[in-house]
Amino acid sequence: MSATTGPPPDLALGSFSDDGPWIVDPDAMPWRGAVPGLRRQIATDLPDLVRPGRVPPGMRVVRTTARLGRALSGWAVGARRRGRPESIADLSRRLRIAAEALGPTYVKLGQILSSGEGISPPESVTEFTRCRDQVSRLQRRGR
Repeated sequence: MSATTGPPPDLALGSFSDDGPWIVDPDAMPWRGAVPGLRRQIATDLPDLVRPGRVPPGMRVVRTTARLGRALSGWAVGARRRGRPESIADLSRRLRIAAEALGPTYVKLGQILSSGEGISPPESVTEFTRCRDQVSRLQRRGR
């Protein structure tokens, strides 16, 4: 590239190649005429696309609350019925099963909990370790 002639046309328009200069004629590219309109449309639509919602999607909240609620209430009611104090191992088992049913995000949270030795109760760490390598067959298939 010499200082008097400027960059080759392919490099000036951002077409980088090993075997240049290529003949680049912007007027021969019919799609380029639509680019300014597309840019304006994207600039108009983008704020709506990236604005966070105020509330998560309703059915997801209902489903998550129902699963976790069943796990917690089953734990509390079951332990009282048996006349024993609630056990952390039983709660951990119920929460792990709920996490597997809720999907990959909750399984990942279980995996994170399983690495919390010294932070989480040992019963929880042991139970959530199953999220690492023993996730149910349906979960592994993505159902």
